[in-house]
Amino acid sequence: MKKIWCYCLLFICWQAQAQIVNTERLRINSAENGWTGNVDFSLNFTRNTRSITQGGMRSRLEYLWHKQRLMFFNDLSISRADTDNLINKAFQHIRYNYGFSPGLTLEAFGQVQYNQIQKIGFRSLLGGGPRFKLIQNDSTSLFLGSLYMYEYEQLTGREAFTRTHRMSFYLSAAYSVNQIFSLNHITYYQPSISQPADFRLSTESSLNLTLTKRLVFKLIFQLLYDSRQPAGIPPTTYSLRNTLGITF
Repeated sequence: MKKIWCYCLLFICWQAQAQIVNTERLRINSAENGWTGNVDFSLNFTRNTRSITQGGMRSRLEYLWHKQRLMFFNDLSISRADTDNLINKAFQHIRYNYGFSPGLTLEAFGQVQYNQIQKIGFRSLLGGGPRFKLIQNDSTSLFLGSLYMYEYEQLTGREAFTRTHRMSFYLSAAYSVNQIFSLNHITYYQPSISQPADFRLSTESSLNLTLTKRLVFKLIFQLLYDSRQPAGIPPTTYSLRNTLGITF
C-alpha cells in the first residue's frame, strides 16, 4: 500500500546542523512487495526586524522484494535571514538490505551530502555491515547495527580533503505505549578506526501522538557531538522540533 506523508514544520529552536544522517527515522519498512514512497514538506516565514524564511523537502522511496529492500532518501533544508544563510544543507542516501535470517540483515549504503553552516563542502560515504534484530513484537522493537564506512570529506574553502575509515554503530529502539502514544530513539557512534579519539556521537528521541486517523504530532529532540569540528564550529549542537504529519 502506498502512502504519502506531508509534514508541516511548526516550530524550530536551537537548530542542530546534523552531520550524521538518521536513516532509521527515514525507513518506511513496508511489509508488502513493491514500491512505497513518502514526501515531507516544511515552510515558515517570519517578519520582524529581519525577514526569516525556512523551508525543506524530504523524499523517501523504498522497494521491497521478498528478502531484499532498496531505499532512497533525499533531504534539503534551507533557512535564510534576509540574504544570510542560517541553514543550507542537503544529502542523498541509498541503502540496500538483504534479510539473511530472521534476526540478521546485511546492509550496504552510499551517501553524499553538504552542509554550508558546518563547513562541509562535500562528503561522501560508502559502507556496509550487519544489522541485528534484538527484540521485535507488537509494542517494542530494538535493533543494533555494526557497520564499516569509508569517508571522503572536503571542507568549505579548502582544497585539501581527508579520507577516513570509520565504524558506524547504532542502536535503534521503538516503543508503542498504546494506539495514541509511541516513543522512538536512535543513537549513532562513529569512531575513526585509526584514531578512536576522532568520533561523532548523535542521538535522537521522538514522542509521537496520534491525533486522528490521518493526523500525527511529533516532538523530536536531537543532539550531536563531534570531537573534531572545523574551527569556529561548536562541538555540540542540539535541536527541538515540533511537526504535524498528515497522511492521505
